[in-house]
Amino acid sequence: GPADLVFTGTFLWWGGSFSGSGKTVITTNATLTAKTTNSKWIERPVDNYGVATFADNMTVYVRNSIWDNKPGSVMNFPKGGAYNWAGGSPLLVNSGAINKAGTNSLSLYYVPLNNNAALNITEGKVSLDGGTNTGSIQINTNATLELASSTFVLRTNTAFTGSGNFRIISSAILGLETDVDLGTLRVFFDSIYPPQGSFAMANSPGGSISFNRALTVPNSFLIGGALATTATNIVLTINGDLVLENGSVVDNPGSIRV
Repeated sequence: GPADLVFTGTFLWWGGSFSGSGKTVITTNATLTAKTTNSKWIERPVDNYGVATFADNMTVYVRNSIWDNKPGSVMNFPKGGAYNWAGGSPLLVNSGAINKAGTNSLSLYYVPLNNNAALNITEGKVSLDGGTNTGSIQINTNATLELASSTFVLRTNTAFTGSGNFRIISSAILGLETDVDLGTLRVFFDSIYPPQGSFAMANSPGGSISFNRALTVPNSFLIGGALATTATNIVLTINGDLVLENGSVVDNPGSIRV
């Protein structure tokens, strides 16, 4: 219906939908726990000031809805799941914390993520289809952040931590509007498209940037860890500068042109 639905305590969501023109509001001290693998639908805006936990590996269908994780709020995915486009222009906005645990995958299928605060991937995989980042992204050693399609833009204040995997695959585009320090992440470029934006990428000892396709990239690279091509037929053309710090490694069975 048109009225707002406001939760101030504990709410268990077993199935069904949030629909209508009003908002669903999870207040500061409230908790929403979505349980069972039953499909669920979100068809109205959701403002989360509290804690929302999608406790089981479920599919949530999102139609023309903005889920807005407010500052101080938490959104937990302990067992992965799918947050799927079901029509319109849905969006997930995070100004609090999104936590992904468990060995399963969490897929945001054609629902962009605008991360302004903290995305924490402690285990398993998070797969994104576009969005923006001005916050922190933590990818632990056994975890993966995957850009599967569309453009994901890294903006000012982007910060990466952890030594997990960051993969850009298929037709996804990594957009840069700032220089980015990838630290000790293992970064894999396997998209048919190069990064956009002539900003610099850097890494640290223990980190690596690998190219699995022939690409011409506009970026400069400051390598403190490793830079690699992964096959003899890969030609990497760097249109910016390449700076190799003391102790860095270039693993290049293909060809790197600067």
